[in-house]
Amino acid sequence: MAKAKLNFTNPLFNDEATEKEPTERKTAGRGRRSDLIRNEDGGNSAQEGLPAEYTRFSVICKVSNVKDLRDYAYTKRISVKTAMDEILESFFQEYRSNPDNEPLLDHTKGAK
Repeated sequence: MAKAKLNFTNPLFNDEATEKEPTERKTAGRGRRSDLIRNEDGGNSAQEGLPAEYTRFSVICKVSNVKDLRDYAYTKRISVKTAMDEILESFFQEYRSNPDNEPLLDHTKGAK
């Protein structure tokens, strides 16, 4: 069996091909958003990393309601968060427009 000789004329073997001018390194990731709540700014931890008009909270729901919510979001091709906002906003708009309903009480009124 004959041994093949390496072809050293290939530019990959030349030092000149690997010597490139250093380029500016870009920073990784996205830039810092100024509209987000941060704990170092004294923000609420439930809102950390979110815009001021959003918060996190957990609820326990019936499995069928969660399934319907996810099915609605999938059908409309929107996020579950957006679907939940749509459903809640629609409910409260109807609730407030009906004069027979009592006005909503502020649950934070007694809190300090």
